Amino acid sequence: MSFSPRIILPGFFIRTGQVGGAENAFNNLAYGLAKAGGIVDLFFFHENQVSEEFLSLIASESSLRIHFTGCEQSRFIAEQMFILRSKLQADAIIFPNYHTPVFIPKSLGKVISIIHDCQYLHYPQNFPLSKRLWLRCAHNITLARADAVIAPSSSAKEDMQKYYYKGYSKNVSVIGNPVSWERFKEMSHWKPLFEKYILSVAHPYPHKNLDTLIKAFSIVSRKRPEIGLVLAGQTVSNLAGKISGGKDNGELIDSLGLRNKIVITGFVDDQKLGILYKEALFFAFPSLFEGFGLPPVEAMGLDTTTLTTKCASLSEVTLQLAHYVSDPGNPEEWANKMLAILDNPERYRVLSSVEKQIRATYDLKKIGKKYLDLICA
Repeated sequence: MSFSPRIILPGFFIRTGQVGGAENAFNNLAYGLAKAGGIVDLFFFHENQVSEEFLSLIASESSLRIHFTGCEQSRFIAEQMFILRSKLQADAIIFPNYHTPVFIPKSLGKVISIIHDCQYLHYPQNFPLSKRLWLRCAHNITLARADAVIAPSSSAKEDMQKYYYKGYSKNVSVIGNPVSWERFKEMSHWKPLFEKYILSVAHPYPHKNLDTLIKAFSIVSRKRPEIGLVLAGQTVSNLAGKISGGKDNGELIDSLGLRNKIVITGFVDDQKLGILYKEALFFAFPSLFEGFGLPPVEAMGLDTTTLTTKCASLSEVTLQLAHYVSDPGNPEEWANKMLAILDNPERYRVLSSVEKQIRATYDLKKIGKKYLDLICA
């Protein structure tokens, strides 16, 4: 690449620890673009939107610059007003979370937008009518307005081709989410509450299917009482942009008599999450729908045996190299698979070649270069 493209990346939607995997996807993309040779300007309302872990990670990246605009307002209004008032010039502007403003000055270069998934079309019951209408409108505007739309998986792209105007699909490219394993490098002295435990990382939304995992664990626990279950992820009450049906799982845990066997951590920082991944007996991810699915990829890249489903993108993004259940809603099948892993861990462990393949596929610089190639095309 003969020059370093300047890229604007608005992060007004970020609420540290409150927007799920979207925050890590945003941070990883920004870092990957800089590593690949881009000059990246990130824009936020204020300092509280940026995690200390991210600031520490990018401290040595002079080509990744952070700016604060001040007064906070609606993210969607902010994105539109920011690009009209900023008088900035760039080779590209990337809108990282499905929304594309209607009016974009040509001085900002190529318009690239990311649509992570079309979950609202698969699980409309989890979204109020007003949110479904807004998402459909936002997706249609993005597909019509952006010079290029990024889907993080073939599954997500296929949904766009299926549910929206066919003429839009020519602008959709599949580029997986970059993953930063550097986030987990600095280990603290913190220890999980169980000596032996199964880990799941997910917010308690209905499509994450945690109820099935808890019911399966109740079967496992009767046969392996020394094993605990750790559920890591922000609690419903602290999540921004809630969808319908999200609930904490305490009532189900109590009804199954598992209060002393299951820990719900709430949000954990990157150091603690790295420890949880690396010291878990294995990682379980029972999700029914993902546009990408960052946790199982992270787990496999950290050499942690991973059991998940084949729903939506999950077999694709795990390169069909994880272990899978065929019926994601069946607690008995989950329990049988979990016990099989516990009884014969060597048979199910992540091979070194698999760990390397996962890391190479989602390497920050490699994914960043795919974006830069798209910008420079």
